Amino acid sequence: MDRKQVIRIGVLVLAYVLLGNARSIQPNPFIPGANIAVNMFVPVLAGVLFGMRAGILVGVLGTFLTALTPAGSVFEWLAIIPHGIMGGIAGHLRGKLPSPIVACSLIVGHVLNLV
Repeated sequence: MDRKQVIRIGVLVLAYVLLGNARSIQPNPFIPGANIAVNMFVPVLAGVLFGMRAGILVGVLGTFLTALTPAGSVFEWLAIIPHGIMGGIAGHLRGKLPSPIVACSLIVGHVLNLV
């Protein structure tokens, strides 16, 4: 990876962590103790913009670092791999399908989180 890619991934990981710690995040109405994960779109965005590797790294690193913060919970720890997969799928589908369809990789992340 070159310097530019490292900076991009770093900025997106930071965005993931900041969104994960936002005080405006609402509790998940379906899963007691969990929050609505608005930061899940960040690995998808990374995959769509910069490819599969960036999507995976942003998903894994962002979720791991968020799990270490005050916003972290057991749900955050369990979401590390699903969010990496979600970013990877978005990156894999990049250029093959229209972006709105690629954004549906969020559904994959939700399904994996529920499993």
